[in-house]
This record gives sequence, C-alpha cells and structure tokens, in this order.
Amino acid sequence: MRSRRFQCESVGRRRFESWVAQGIHVEGRPEWIFVKVHTHGAPEAQAEALLGPPGMDFHRALADGFNDGERFVLHYVTAREMFNVAVAGMRGESGDPNRYRDYVLRPPPRAA
Repeated sequence: MRSRRFQCESVGRRRFESWVAQGIHVEGRPEWIFVKVHTHGAPEAQAEALLGPPGMDFHRALADGFNDGERFVLHYVTAREMFNVAVAGMRGESGDPNRYRDYVLRPPPRAA
C-alpha cells in the first residue's frame, strides 16, 4: 500500500482475501495461515492512512471478514511471536496459536 490513500473496502479486503487464499503455512499446520501485514513506522505523510479512519476501516474489515471464530480467527502478533507460533507448528504443536506466542523466544525484559 504505497499510496498515501487507500480505500479499505476496495483495496484492503480484496488484497487480504488474496493473501489468505495463498494458504501460507508451516508444514503440518495448514489450518494456521500466516499473513504478514506490517508497516515501517508511521511517516507523517502516511499517518492519516495508517492511524486515522482509513486504517481503522482496514482493521475493522479484517475483523468483520476474517474473525468469525469458526473459519477464521484473527491474531495480531509481533515478529517474535509469529516466529514462536511458526516454530511451534513445525514441532507438531496444535490448537490455539495464542498458546505459543512465547514458545521459544521469551519477551524481552522490561525496564524498571
């Protein structure tokens, strides 16, 4: 989404459906589909699209279309957590991927 402006309904939903249809997963866990959606910060020129109504609409469309609790369960994870979930799947773990967010790599220590 290189454009400063994107319309969630016309671009976001259709693009996300395409990503899900690719079925990217780790061997042995085809039901755990990985779609990596990220941004490299929020530059001022893109702040409105990312943090304003367009960004909120995008995430609302994801929640509405890909979080029905049956066919899809949407998980927002960090890169560390996604790595952990992937390793858990490769090692044969199953069930709720949320259980594996800290599977190998623990969260960094917090400053006091």
